[in-house]
Amino acid sequence: MGFEFRLANRSKREIFEEKIENLEQTIDTDLTRPLVVVTGATGNLGRQLINSLLNANWRVRGQFRSTIPKRSDVEWVNCDFADPNLPASSLDALVQGADTVINLAAATNNVSEMNVANVTNLDRLAQACVRQGVRYFGQASSMVVYGSPLTRTVDENAPLIELKHPLMSIPDASLKGIETYNIADSNAPTFAQFYKRSGRKTGPHIPFLFDFLKGAKTGKGFSRRLPMGAFRLDDRKLRETGFQHKS
Repeated sequence: MGFEFRLANRSKREIFEEKIENLEQTIDTDLTRPLVVVTGATGNLGRQLINSLLNANWRVRGQFRSTIPKRSDVEWVNCDFADPNLPASSLDALVQGADTVINLAAATNNVSEMNVANVTNLDRLAQACVRQGVRYFGQASSMVVYGSPLTRTVDENAPLIELKHPLMSIPDASLKGIETYNIADSNAPTFAQFYKRSGRKTGPHIPFLFDFLKGAKTGKGFSRRLPMGAFRLDDRKLRETGFQHKS
């Protein structure tokens, strides 16, 4: 059984590599148009972003890990950010010639991959961008970084979760030297409201014990905090750039 299982796995990998070799794609060499690299390009957000970029006349290079891309008007690169032995040359090749890199790739389900994909190789990707002269690096994060805030509307100056103490949101944990924007519509329903409208039960929202420990650790005592899904992100800073939400 073990031998058959190994053969099945090897065949699966061979089939995947064959699909990559036969992948239809476009390598646009028109240097008059800027080139953007989108990682996590086959995900929900990545697919929507690529549509917008192509409509705006960008050349697009998309990174994917295991989902074979279906569209042929993008240059595709297979690269696994969860690989602890990912060569620096692969990262350099991914971003070479790009004006902009937008990183949407992240490990979210497999805890064992998170540190490699979301920390170690994210840092190495940023270093590759520096080496290759990329002018803009955009990193998509998550509203999880705000933890359980005290207010229903959260702006970019709110305390962030401290990685070494995940129960705490600390003002000094803000990212100095990095320009942050809440990419969200302040008028949109919260996740909890979406779930309620769809008829799905959300269950208890407030992790009382964790919030109590957080308050005690920061010397603030017990206070009612809002978990993710019950608060909104303030989009005023984003709108000040001229950004407009599509209706």
